Formats: sequence, C-alpha cells, structure tokens
Amino acid sequence: MKQQLTQLASKVARVNALLDTFDKGYPEYNPGQPRDQLGRWGGGGGYAAVGRVVGGKSLREVPRLISRQGATRAEFAIKQGMTTIPEAHYNMIKNLRFFAIRDSRKMHEGKKGALLGFFMPLLGVVIPEQFNGMILKNLAGTVVHELAHVLDYRAKWALSEQLLPTMTEEMAALPKAQKFYAEHYAADAHGKEWFAELYRARYGPTKDNAGDYFGSMTRAQVRKAFPKSLAALVDMDFTGTRKPILPRSWRWW
Repeated sequence: MKQQLTQLASKVARVNALLDTFDKGYPEYNPGQPRDQLGRWGGGGGYAAVGRVVGGKSLREVPRLISRQGATRAEFAIKQGMTTIPEAHYNMIKNLRFFAIRDSRKMHEGKKGALLGFFMPLLGVVIPEQFNGMILKNLAGTVVHELAHVLDYRAKWALSEQLLPTMTEEMAALPKAQKFYAEHYAADAHGKEWFAELYRARYGPTKDNAGDYFGSMTRAQVRKAFPKSLAALVDMDFTGTRKPILPRSWRWW
C-alpha cells in the first residue's frame, strides 16, 4: 500500500510539474483579471464571462475551474459541457477540478496520437485547446466524454461494466469501416471508452454532430447503431460513493 501511494504521489507531482510549464513560452496574456498567488489566471474571463447560453439555459457555474494563459475557448467548453449533462449528474461532480489549457503537447511527449483531454482521479479534468499547435474542435463534446469517465469512476467503474454486454453485442454489428475507425474504443476490453462516447452521444451538445463519434460516426448513426445501449444508459443509476481524496500534504490544485 505504501509503495502504491508513493507511486501515485510521484505521478501527481509529474503532472503538476507539467501543468506549471503551460504558463511558460506563451506571449503574456492579460484579460483584465488578477493572477492568484501561484501566478495562475482565475476562471471567469473570455467566453465564460459573456453570459452565453446552451440550449436556452444559462451556463452553469464550475467553482473549481482554472484557466491558463487565456484558454477561454476551453474554459467556455468546460462550462458548456457541464451545462448539457443532466442536473443530477452535474450536482455529483460540480466541485471537480478543471483545467483549461492552451496546448497538451508537453503532457504527451513520446506517446502516439493526440491528447485531446483527460481525467485523472487525483487531479481532475484537463481540456486543451490545441495539440502541438493543431486547433482541436468539438471541445464541449470532449468535456462530456471526460465527465462520463468521472461519473463511471465515482461508481467504481460499475456503469461501463454494467453496459459492456449490450455495447459488445451492438458493436459486433457495426459495418467494417466504422469498426476500423472505432479501434481506439474497441481496444478497451472493459468498455470504459465505449461508455464515455455513448454518454457524449446522449448528453453532449445538440449541435455536436460533426461525424467524429467513435472516430467516424454522426450522432444519428450512433443512435441507430446503439439503441439498446443508449436506452440502458438513460435508465442507469449513476449514484457513486468513491471520491478522489489526497492526503493534505500532497499538492492538489
């Protein structure tokens, strides 16, 4: 147990160090709001301050949102994603820590693919606007995908486990081309990625229909391919008991 805690502490320290690097190497940004004592820009500027609405609803508050170096597009996407999910789900995770950052390249060096966003139980959800200078699209959809991981984690991964048999059955019937593009999701034997993407298809922004679900599908195609899974997802009990907790001596943003 001691060794596991030491490894977790080391991992958190590495991520914290990487997050610290995001404020370096970018032109100075001044949105007219003060930095905190750690030199970070607080939430509330840019997109998030203009009173935008989603589906007729005002943006929900995200109390523990940290925006770095003017990542206002990612900041708005986080609030947009938190606004589109059911209110009960929002209330479960509204105090989670979120990081809106400019670029995720430094957190992904030496690995394949692009880092579009991620959830780390001991840290929170990180949403970048770019990967190695490449502008990332559908940020709010990425947020909702990561929120599904958060909810699944709170339920001790019971949500994806419960849905796995139905998802596997419907996945087997996908056309060959769609299976090819969905390889990233199919590679997860526990169904966590499939669950998160289905959650995004069900609760993501209504205009998020760019044909990138599971790598190549539109929302309409997802609904046609996974009717049983989506119906089961709506009826699931999302109540979770596990929360990410760190000893006070550990640094947690």
